[in-house]
Amino acid sequence: MSAQRSRATGLIGGRVYAAASVRHVFLTRSDRDHTGGLTAFSGAEIPPCAREKAVIDGGVPRRFPFLKRRNRLEAAYTPLEDGEAFTAGSMRVRAIWTPGSRLISNDAEENERSMRELAERVPEASLLCTGHSGYTTDYRYAMARYLPAKG
Repeated sequence: MSAQRSRATGLIGGRVYAAASVRHVFLTRSDRDHTGGLTAFSGAEIPPCAREKAVIDGGVPRRFPFLKRRNRLEAAYTPLEDGEAFTAGSMRVRAIWTPGSRLISNDAEENERSMRELAERVPEASLLCTGHSGYTTDYRYAMARYLPAKG
């Protein structure tokens, strides 16, 4: 596969970036496995998804009763609404709400719906960033199961 991928290694597109040079960290969820390393990015804006705001602020618990800890962000933040677009450096970024997680079997159906909706809303993209799988520049490959065949 020709797609460039990374799992929080500091490599993006074959380049190494120092945490201090990162200006934006986009959160897909506010769970600890998504926020645990945020202190390394002290100079970055950290916009979470707007639908996570109630979970972060403690108004709504995560749906798993065995998780007693509230999700928190220590830094000030401005949440992103679904579909909101903005400029980060020289890149135009659009936040798209895609609930579901393949890590938790109860979310499998929700994940499937989210991926199909993403394919409908975004038929082409130059970069796809995810919460657990890193990123890819080969959007068509990553989304092949959900995108209509090119003909």
